[in-house]
Amino acid sequence: MIIINQTIEKILSELANEHELKLLVLFGSRVTGRIHDESDYDVAYLSEREFSTAEESEIIFGLMPILRVRDERLINIVDMKTAGPLMLYSITNKGRVLYERENASFFALKLHAWKVFVDTQPFRDNYFRILKERVCKI
Repeated sequence: MIIINQTIEKILSELANEHELKLLVLFGSRVTGRIHDESDYDVAYLSEREFSTAEESEIIFGLMPILRVRDERLINIVDMKTAGPLMLYSITNKGRVLYERENASFFALKLHAWKVFVDTQPFRDNYFRILKERVCKI
């Protein structure tokens, strides 16, 4: 688990300011504790703008010293603006905030993610019902 001291907080803040990030959230196995030899770091971000692949790589390289990672392939990042309802719900439900520009912005996003998750549940139910019917026909 990452301990966020003043030094790391400063580095995160500088990285966030440089890339206009509103929010950085660690999620996945590194938060749930289900870590194994090949576990990577999953980090979600929320920004004021969209990033190119090169800009996302810059964020990954900026996260490497914070996460104490030597191989950039061990960090996966997700844009929360483009994440689907299940992914966003998972990030906000079990994620750990690394950086938050405005107080309570993560909480507001969590409420939004929950609402979208609940609103889209009938579509998932229907999808799995149809899938089950098709599998039973095989």
